[in-house]
Parts: sequence; structure tokens; C-alpha cells
Amino acid sequence: MYDAIDAGSFGSCGGGAFTDNRNNYSYNGTSYHNSYGESSPDVWYILNVSDYTDLRISLCGSSFDTYLHLLDANGNFINSNDDSECGRQSVINQSSLYPGIYYVVVEGYSSYTGDYNLEISSTSTGSTPEGANMYNPIWAGNYSSSGYYTHTMNNADACLGNDIGQASNDIYYQFTLTGTATVTLSHCGSTLDTYLHLLNSSGAVITQNDDNNGPECPGRQAWLQTTLSAGTYYVVSEGYSSGIGDITTNIRVVMQSSTPVIAYTFPSEITSGSPVSVNVTNTGAATVSGQTTSTYAGTGTAGYTNSSALSSTFNNPLAVVADASGNIYVADAGNNVVRKITPGGTVSTLAGAGYSGYAEGTGSGAQFKLPSALVIDASGNLIVTDQQNHRIRKISPSGSTSLFAGSGTAGFA
Repeated sequence: MYDAIDAGSFGSCGGGAFTDNRNNYSYNGTSYHNSYGESSPDVWYILNVSDYTDLRISLCGSSFDTYLHLLDANGNFINSNDDSECGRQSVINQSSLYPGIYYVVVEGYSSYTGDYNLEISSTSTGSTPEGANMYNPIWAGNYSSSGYYTHTMNNADACLGNDIGQASNDIYYQFTLTGTATVTLSHCGSTLDTYLHLLNSSGAVITQNDDNNGPECPGRQAWLQTTLSAGTYYVVSEGYSSGIGDITTNIRVVMQSSTPVIAYTFPSEITSGSPVSVNVTNTGAATVSGQTTSTYAGTGTAGYTNSSALSSTFNNPLAVVADASGNIYVADAGNNVVRKITPGGTVSTLAGAGYSGYAEGTGSGAQFKLPSALVIDASGNLIVTDQQNHRIRKISPSGSTSLFAGSGTAGFA
């Protein structure tokens, strides 16, 4: 038994199968001797049982009358067989073997020797449960906004297996993030001392925790918090050492804003000639430094000239809007016109005479009095606030104007 052939490990989840073919007198220059059972030479095998398992040990197909023994780790008798359903060849069907080390002894009946065929297999029908590994994880969600997930599961099932960390069985969870988030993982509410691992999409450990000092459930239950970018992640929950029990896995996700959210707080009263203090806060993503601005059109001097963008002049432009083709429209209030800037940078007048008045028409045949705001509809029509004419005007893509709303008299009706 001290130089036994290793037959591997066997478990209840379909784990383990072993075959060997040799002669019990000699094999590859090794001669065998008798140390147990019948008077024939013995061949010893050692195997490991990882959990409560049913085993079949068979010598069916051997060329002679065989004898088979199953012993515990100390060499004590558990079972043996001479003849079986295979005839003179031996078979042992052993149910509910405890986890541990065992020995199988193969020999001939009486003093017989010959070629034998040994097969050892687990006949248990267990299956790998959800959460057993990163290829069969428990789904904990896809997060595009903040959210929370909790799940309680007992890790006593031997089919969960032990792939990482402590000696206890593991429970795997998977979740995905669509953006950067603060993620808090914990075992708060569990019934035992726990251990927690956070893995990336390749299964590499990002961080882990055993005991924690808070702020939640300080003590033997694991807790950790970290910032993660968009991607796929795995959480592995297990007991500390070989601990078994109900493990509650909590995943809290707080998505971070992708854009700055700027707010200004102004004083309720100001005094002419005195400094004004304005508080600025950002509750969103960090602002990006190093940005630059440039002039899109205009010279910086008031005027009314249609030309290329940087050679054209405007007089108090108050609003802009763009269409689907990239054309920019400008409410040029001081010139009482609506201007158009093409994607190539050419400036022209879409509608308006260049002086104040009220008239519907096309192009320069129309008149405005302080056009101050613009919107554009799905058909490319501009809606213009003609402020001092007290009207809302409509301009077609061809520059033809019409009255959209308003009587021309100040009022509310």
C-alpha cells in the first residue's frame, strides 16, 4: 500500500474515472508479491473520494479468475468480491463512501495470475449546479443605472466545488456594468465567517476581503467597496477556511454620471458696485481641462455683411439652431434678419430686409422687428420669435415666411 498506483479523485458530480490493464505477476519489469487476501500476487491502487460517493470497481474483461478488495486509509477491510455478474471476474459496487483515502487491491483467486482489466468510476448522478464556477455563474444583473442585488445560498453542496481561495466550496456570481460605477459587495446577513473575491472578466483577482471594520456589518462577514469601469465581473462567495452555511451575497451599484452637472448658487441680494460671490458645485463627472474655443462666424465688429464665415458681420445675434444637414441659422436681432451659415462656412440671409418692419414674403421681401429666438421642426421649417412685432413667424427652408401665431398686439389671450 505504500507504493500504490494513483487512481485519481472521485466525487458525486460525475467526477473521476480510471482504467488500467496489466498482469498481476509482473508488468514493465516490476514484479508483484502477495501481501493481502489470496495467495496470488497483489497490485495496489490508491484513490481519493472528495464527497459522499457511489463507486463501481470492476475487473470484468480480465483473462482469469480474479479477486478484488476495497480498504480504508488505514488498510482496514471495507468490502471484497470473488465472482460477479461478469462470471469469475470480480466487481464491487460500493455506495455512500465517506470523503477520504481508499485502497483497491487486485489479485487472482487462490494463486492465479494473468492479465486483468480494472475500471473504477463514480456512479453518483449529481450535476454541477448554477454558481459552481465562472462558466456557470449565477446572473446578478446588467447595470446601466444604479441598482441592488441580493441572494442567499448554502455552500454545502459538494458539487459547487472549490476553485479559489479558502478550502470551502465557492459560489460564483456574474454582473456587467455599462459605465463607471461605485460597487459595494458584502456578505451582511450571512450565518458564518465568510470570504469574498472580486474577479475581472478573465477570472483574475481584482480585490478580496475576509473580515471588515465597517461601515456595514463589521465583523466576520466580508465587505468591500471599489470603483469599476464598464465591463464584466465575477463575485466569488465562500466560507472562511472550510466553513459551510448560508451565505448572503449583496451587490450594490451606484453609477457615476458621464457628464458634469454644474449648479450655481447666487446671493438673494446684490449691491451695485460691490463684489458678488457665486458658489459653483459639480455633482456629475469631472470637468475636462484643456478645452479650447474658437470663432465659428463673425469678425467681432457689429455690421451686416454676407461673406465667408469669418469675414461676415452680425449685429447682436441672439439665438442659433442647426438643421439635419448641418446648416446653422442665426437670429440676427440687431439687423432684423435670419441668417444661414452652410457647413462650408458661407453666410447668407434666409429672410428679412435688414431693417425693422412687418411683412410676410420670401427672402428680403419679409420684414422682422428684433427676431430673438429660433427652433426648427422635423421638416426643416424655422419658428421665429419676432419679439417687437409680438408675433411668432414661420420660415420655410426656401426662405418664405408666414404667420404662425400672434395678432401683432401686445397682450395675453
